[in-house]
Amino acid sequence: MSYSGWTHFDDCTIVKTTEGAILIRFEEGDEKWVPRSQISDHELLNEGDETTVSITDWFCTKDGWS
Repeated sequence: MSYSGWTHFDDCTIVKTTEGAILIRFEEGDEKWVPRSQISDHELLNEGDETTVSITDWFCTKDGWS
C-alpha cells in the first residue's frame, strides 16, 4: 500500500465507460472493470484514452492486486 492511499498504473487504455464503472486495459493486457468511485479523476477519463490510472489501495488490495 502507498502512503497516498492510491496505486498508480501507467500505460493503461480506457476501453469502455459506463455510469458506474470503467473497463481498463492494463499494460500487461489484462482488462478489469473498476467502479468509478475507486478511480481518481474518473470524470476525466474517456474511451480510447491512454493514460495513468490511480485506483484506491483498498480496491487493489481487495482484488489481490497488491
